[in-house]
This record gives sequence, C-alpha cells and structure tokens, in this order.
Amino acid sequence: LYVVHEAKGSAFVCVRRKPAAVTLTGTVDLIWAEQALLAREDLASRLNVDASEISVSSARAATWTDTSLGCAEPKQSYEDRRSEGYVLILRHGSRSFPYHTDLDRVIACPELSED
Repeated sequence: LYVVHEAKGSAFVCVRRKPAAVTLTGTVDLIWAEQALLAREDLASRLNVDASEISVSSARAATWTDTSLGCAEPKQSYEDRRSEGYVLILRHGSRSFPYHTDLDRVIACPELSED
C-alpha cells in the first residue's frame, strides 16, 4: 500500500515513514494495513471462522535483530538483519493472538497450532 498525494495534475508517492507506536481507535494505519489483513486471514483460517470476526486491537512498533522477527525456534538459524516492523495483536472473542511483521511478511508469534 502506498500513500499518494495529488495536486494540480501531479501525483506524489509518499515515502514510508518511520514506524511509531500506534493504538487503534477504529482505523488502520496504512503502514501495516496489508500485514493486518494477511494476519486476519491467517488467523481466520486457523480458527475456522470468518475474517470479519477478527479485529486488530493494537499495534506497536518493533525492531527485529534477525529474520526470526523475535520468534526464534529451537535449532533454527537466522540471518542477522535489523529491520523495523510491528507487533499486531488480533482478537477473536475474548482471546488475543500476537502476530509479528517486518512489513514484508507476517507470522504468528508464538506459532499457533491448527486445532
């Protein structure tokens, strides 16, 4: 997703701004909107519910030091690479589910079982 401004027949694509802490008030920050949709679809599939039943209750900026996105698994190796991203908290009913994103991919953290 990109933010585009138009004026007097010209359009400008805005550069992605540095991530900042976000508390939702019913709107989705365009920086992580695509990842939130992917996380909702993933969680809906795992819970076998409609994605409309899942909400994003909060998001906060995070800096990951490697490609595990803060969700390292035992006996796995990860590339050391600093990247900016978010921790998204999704809700279904009274349960919360954290997802981590580096804006290129989104993963459940901790990993969710299929049951």
